[in-house]
Amino acid sequence: MSDRVPTFNHKILIDIVRGCAAPKQIDKKRSEATLASMLTTLVRPAAGSSAKWCGLLWKTLTPTQCSPATHAYCQQVKRRGHYLRSPYSIIRHHFKGKHTLEEAKNFVANFPKVRSVARSQLDHTLRLIKDDGYSWEEVELCRDVMLLSPAQYSRRVQLLQHFSISEPTLYLIYWMITLMDCPIASLSKKFGHILTSDPVEHLLKAGSSDLSLPDPTMQGARDLSCRDDQVTVKHVFLYMIKHYLALRFPEDTDIVGSSLDAIPLGIFLRPLHQYPGICDVLINHLQFSFSEIREQPRLLNIDPVNTKEIVKRFPVIGGTPIREVAKAFPKLLLIPAYHLECWLNLLNKYQVEKFMYTQHTTTLFNSSLFTKVDEKLRILSQLPAWEIIAVSDKLFEILRSHRSIKMLLNTTESGQVVSSLYSAINAMGHSRRRQWRRVTPEIVTYVASTLDLAVEEVREVLTEDIYTPFGITNTKTVLRLLLDYGFTREQVIAGAMLLNLEAGVVEQALKDLHARPEAQPFAEWMENPFILHLLAYCIKKDIPHLDLPVKNIRT
Repeated sequence: MSDRVPTFNHKILIDIVRGCAAPKQIDKKRSEATLASMLTTLVRPAAGSSAKWCGLLWKTLTPTQCSPATHAYCQQVKRRGHYLRSPYSIIRHHFKGKHTLEEAKNFVANFPKVRSVARSQLDHTLRLIKDDGYSWEEVELCRDVMLLSPAQYSRRVQLLQHFSISEPTLYLIYWMITLMDCPIASLSKKFGHILTSDPVEHLLKAGSSDLSLPDPTMQGARDLSCRDDQVTVKHVFLYMIKHYLALRFPEDTDIVGSSLDAIPLGIFLRPLHQYPGICDVLINHLQFSFSEIREQPRLLNIDPVNTKEIVKRFPVIGGTPIREVAKAFPKLLLIPAYHLECWLNLLNKYQVEKFMYTQHTTTLFNSSLFTKVDEKLRILSQLPAWEIIAVSDKLFEILRSHRSIKMLLNTTESGQVVSSLYSAINAMGHSRRRQWRRVTPEIVTYVASTLDLAVEEVREVLTEDIYTPFGITNTKTVLRLLLDYGFTREQVIAGAMLLNLEAGVVEQALKDLHARPEAQPFAEWMENPFILHLLAYCIKKDIPHLDLPVKNIRT
């Protein structure tokens, strides 16, 4: 029998393995034996190449196992997966029988903004709209309402009900700013047909009962509402919020007022009775001052119940106190606590306990791509550079992008020197030759994490001496060799230039160090903070032609 393997496009196979091509591209009539034969041939190590990368392709075909908590949530997500494929399939799911598939596609084509909305968010918002009794015809008349997040939609409906508008139109929900900017004297004329009572009177009652504002403040609000024809609902609304925040933090009322004027009104659009809970969490649980709120006003947009649960269950996220993460990325506090727990459990499964929280992290945590990310983490965890990738600020960017992980795998499998994760995932030039580069952020972060030092302290030391000429994996190996030999972190930092050398050279030098005459008495040298300078001298003496840069090369 001939050993000839049928012709097959190996690029399609690799794309399938990485999830970049549809399985239907394979001829379904091929037998399992033929496919196995093709796989065996394709992943057979080529001459001069490492076999473990070929084995990695095999491993990507194995089923992915999730932690119990993640698995349970993934099953819940999968039940909705059949209609979350696209915006028009979500629309058809919630408003069955209202239009054909072609009509739904045309609607999305004529309203491209809806494509920018996360599918899970669009699904949730449309479910709320339908549960409130609105028809598809009403949605078509005000399609912008589909751009609101579920929280924005719910809060606006609650506030309108707070204003005695029990059945607001979708137009009013989305353009609620028109009601807030309406002069109080013109309310009955412009909105009388949907108002059942005076919304300003409702606001004043809420300020007294829900915010417990003192009588002089409430009298000032009443006087403001009757002052002239230019006073709007927004003026009275912000007046009471301003005085309440000044009481709670405490802060000067004028300072609070000037700060609120610079914040988008949409952040405040919620019933007044929710503000005590928000302030309780910000002050008692997160210990924020008003100056910090002024720097990050979106902290006023949190869900107090969910935020309290997050702070209680996750005091530290990625090695950083939750207070610092929330201050930099307040949208984290809008992610449901149980959803956040599933993501952290998945990361812990691959020993990703300390990580750099970035905007990409928030975006990923807002999604429900557990199974896909689990598979990507499994593949990445088998790379030699995984320990560096795991603490890099590029980790979540790589996990979010099929292209980034594909480029990283291609670079690694081809034997190219990966001197920078940024270059690797952006298909920038690499070669098999050494390249002098400045120290990259992922190396600084990895060294700081390994030595348990501040990133700023490590960056200051490494910026002058480190270039990763043999790639980031080599730098990791050299650092591990030095620590395993018994050198302290202070000695490693003092001799940081050794991180530029090839791991094999450093390993051989360490094996011979104890017997070298230059290192005698050896016990005393091991206590010397500059012993690695001696090691560098010995290496240079043995290999005179070896490059040993000691200062930054500027290009």
